[in-house]
Amino acid sequence: IPGGDEWRRVSTRVHDLGSQLARFSHDLIQERVMVLAEHKKLTLALSEISDAVISCDKDGKIMLINKPAEELLACPSRILMGKHIDEMVRLYEHDTPLVVSTYYSQAKANGLIRMGNTDRLRLMTAENHERMVSARIGVLGMPASTHNGYMITFHDVSRERFLKKVKADFVFIAAHELRTPLTEVKWAMDLLMGKELGLLSRKQKNLIRRSFDSNEHMIQLVDDLLKTAMVESAQFRYSKMPTDIKKIISDIIQIRKKAAKKKGIILTFKK
Repeated sequence: IPGGDEWRRVSTRVHDLGSQLARFSHDLIQERVMVLAEHKKLTLALSEISDAVISCDKDGKIMLINKPAEELLACPSRILMGKHIDEMVRLYEHDTPLVVSTYYSQAKANGLIRMGNTDRLRLMTAENHERMVSARIGVLGMPASTHNGYMITFHDVSRERFLKKVKADFVFIAAHELRTPLTEVKWAMDLLMGKELGLLSRKQKNLIRRSFDSNEHMIQLVDDLLKTAMVESAQFRYSKMPTDIKKIISDIIQIRKKAAKKKGIILTFKK
């Protein structure tokens, strides 16, 4: 039977172990509280973001997902949560599949990075519809934990492409509609400045000439709008070939010479 000193040592040891266990439990509870607080803040932050955002743990399992991401993937969060990111997100650069989880190590080394080499990736939804997106991935750090996950953001550019096409089509049609009456006005004023319809007074000629110059300026603006619309809608094609730059300059001077002469400007090209 142990003596009184032995019992005191055992009692002290048990008390120390109890104190250590209490501290460990307290620290564990505090860590859980901090993690839950971070989780709530992250959930609230994700709900305010218009882009699709998916948060994963370090093993690639989906932890959080916001509403735009559900809509982009055409899949509810109850199905996505807990699944592996590579199982639920099908991403392609042209026809090459991109494995999302493989970018985690790059993000750990370099911070926020772009996935793929372009901002026009193809994402296939759960309904096998194609969406055009740009994707970024970055490491997600929680101060209360040594485990780092990552966050992927998807920006849907499909709607932007649609709106850009609508704008280009509108400008193209409007420019065409403007050019026709402007050309008719030009012909009418050109006819008036000639002698076919009779002589004009100096005051009348000056007025028509100013109107003619303004009309020419408007035609040039409309032509620029047409060219811009063609470039934006990919209808403008470039053909690269050897070119005589001297001939191009000479042709431009010849076209502008008459307008320059009216303003007292002499254009010359020293070859």
